[in-house]
Amino acid sequence: MAYLSPKEAAVRLGVNKETVLRRIKAGVIPAVKISARTIRIDENDLKPENLPSAREA
Repeated sequence: MAYLSPKEAAVRLGVNKETVLRRIKAGVIPAVKISARTIRIDENDLKPENLPSAREA
């Protein structure tokens, strides 16, 4: 199990880092806040079957 930063997740999803942060805030992408400035995302949560379609997000 690997954890990714929002920037790394954005690269994998082909979106901007700010989009990933908005989706985390909206609860679409589960994430763990390690400290005030550190957020990590389980790479398994980025699989297409675990994410809603663009219309749902």
